Amino acid sequence: MATCDAGLWEALVPVRIGGHTAGHLCLFGCAEEAATTANQNRARHLLGRAGVKLPMAEFTALRSQAPVVPARRRAALVRLMQLAADRIALLLTEHYVTAPHALPPVVAKACALVHVEFASELSLSGLARQLDVSEGHFSRIFHHATGLRFVEYLARYRAERARALILSTHEPVAEIAAACGFRSLSQFNRVFRAAYATTPRSLRNAPLKMHQTDASEINAPK
Repeated sequence: MATCDAGLWEALVPVRIGGHTAGHLCLFGCAEEAATTANQNRARHLLGRAGVKLPMAEFTALRSQAPVVPARRRAALVRLMQLAADRIALLLTEHYVTAPHALPPVVAKACALVHVEFASELSLSGLARQLDVSEGHFSRIFHHATGLRFVEYLARYRAERARALILSTHEPVAEIAAACGFRSLSQFNRVFRAAYATTPRSLRNAPLKMHQTDASEINAPK
């Protein structure tokens, strides 16, 4: 979140998918307080130093169009944006880990194997041999079809299965991580945070109402 020389603020909230920023939700052009002669003069002065010179009448007309959002309400709006970004990331994640019907046969077979053997030791090279294709070809066609590298797809699917277990059982987080194929708790936490912008323990410790809502919306892959 930042404030420009005109006294207006903007907030950018990233939508993170698999540890990468896929885009941003943006809220901009808002003022924290109502326009006064003092804050308008200060803003015009700062803009002038930056080479932007506007007559007071024009500046006042432009400034009057900016909605006034006090600090407390601003924090609430940013929080809503963060929740929306998390939801978008979750929907995209669920799309990625659920194999579409129109996938190339080799990729569809690979996804089906992941859905069954996700807790086992799976690798790109091993799966390529099992499917009787070259590793390079398999890597390229899988990434093109799903938008994810194989290792990302596997980690995302495991995280989704773990998320469902966290919300629906009382099993220890470490046991869930191991049951879903993660080699260590630190690896599990890293993948989970990248996918859902929270930790497994934070998700489990969230209010019961949130758990019930999230659990009802899960479309866990089969």
